[in-house]
Amino acid sequence: MTALKRQWLRAVIAGLIALMAWPHMRDVYRSEVHWRALRQRGTLIVGIDPNTYPLSYYDASGWNGLEADVMRAVAQRLQLQLVTEPVGYDAMYDALKLGRVDAIISSVQIDPTQTEAIGFSRAYFDAGLRLVMPKAQCCSMSDAATLKNQRVAVALGSEADRLLRYWQRRVVGLNRITVASDAEAISALHDGHATLAIVPALTPSALIRNNALDYRVIASVPYVIGVKRENQHLLSRINQALSHEKAVSHEP
Repeated sequence: MTALKRQWLRAVIAGLIALMAWPHMRDVYRSEVHWRALRQRGTLIVGIDPNTYPLSYYDASGWNGLEADVMRAVAQRLQLQLVTEPVGYDAMYDALKLGRVDAIISSVQIDPTQTEAIGFSRAYFDAGLRLVMPKAQCCSMSDAATLKNQRVAVALGSEADRLLRYWQRRVVGLNRITVASDAEAISALHDGHATLAIVPALTPSALIRNNALDYRVIASVPYVIGVKRENQHLLSRINQALSHEKAVSHEP
């Protein structure tokens, strides 16, 4: 092969590599442009549904709840002023895709049908079910081993009740005890009527974590922050903020 042919072949290969890399380079460029524009604007506009107490709600002092605390901490770490836009849960994705907001938070879960357009952050809260037990019993055994031959209290008709019905068909000696509320399920554990309880994560943490009791997640429902998928710079920085922000409580 002559030197001229080798140069031509190298040029063709380089061109093909550049052509294949172009979509990624274009996306990175657009993401960087969006991040710079956002930084120049100085605000982070977040779509919220303020009707999910105790995660997101309005009171006399403004927007409050766990999600408000999370977003304030994220905005502070990004050195941006937080601006909220109430959009309602059903309009979250549309508001994001249309550019009305930079991010969305309000009990958002990773939706496989939206991943082409939406990027999802790491979880800031797990809203799943918690298996509550005496501290000495927590937390190394499998769910099935932990539930064997136990009296488990749940609120009748709740998600915890449905899950326990599933386990009741599979675990030897599991005795299902139904009560009127999640608080009563914890009371049944305190007074010895039950040996375990299953309650949702939004049960006040003071009830399920104290000197005598502890818990582990038995059914995970992670809540995340959503951004437009093309805004990877913003998503990366939100993830960094969530991973480094130790001051944010992950309890309601």
